[in-house]
Amino acid sequence: MGGASVIDKFLGTFTRYIDSGFGILSGEVAFIATTLIVIDVTLAALFWSWAADDDIMARLVKKTLFVGIFLAIVNQTTGVNTVMYYAPKVLEYAGMTTSASITAQVGNGVMSVIGAAAGLWLVSRFSRRSLLIFDVTAVGVILLAIAATFHHAIASHIADGTTPPPWAPYLVLVLMAVFMLVVQSTNGTVVWTMLGEMFPSHVRGVMNGTA
Repeated sequence: MGGASVIDKFLGTFTRYIDSGFGILSGEVAFIATTLIVIDVTLAALFWSWAADDDIMARLVKKTLFVGIFLAIVNQTTGVNTVMYYAPKVLEYAGMTTSASITAQVGNGVMSVIGAAAGLWLVSRFSRRSLLIFDVTAVGVILLAIAATFHHAIASHIADGTTPPPWAPYLVLVLMAVFMLVVQSTNGTVVWTMLGEMFPSHVRGVMNGTA
């Protein structure tokens, strides 16, 4: 628990130092300190859950935790949240009307459901590694295609205040739909399946929450 005491000392000194010079930021400081304390308590609970005679297993589990955190980062940085929540706004910029862009978002939802169903089949037929490599590659290509479409066919019209070509928003919509299909059938299914598989049962809940 020596590591935990060092973190506690750091939090106390850090909070006092900031508060003494920047009292106006006390709310933000309290939020940061609270967040760090939660992390500290979580890590302390992890170390407590590992018995003293399980050093080899503890080291293995700690390395597995880092892998789990990396998988969670990959899952959240694919851009899926942007497509899910900001697709109507993106389609408006591409040239669709507000009502049409909101209606078109239904297509992304349908592809998401289809992708999740396909993922249940894919995860039992192919290795997790192969699916993740395919996901990262395909997602990169699709996002580059969306960026290229905006750069070459839409951006200049936005700058001039004119209407983009009528095919541009539909191309963006198709690329978004394929994106959702790929992400939900590979990344979404594989990451959450692996996070449930990779940790020992006696620390699985805490490790999943940390990752």
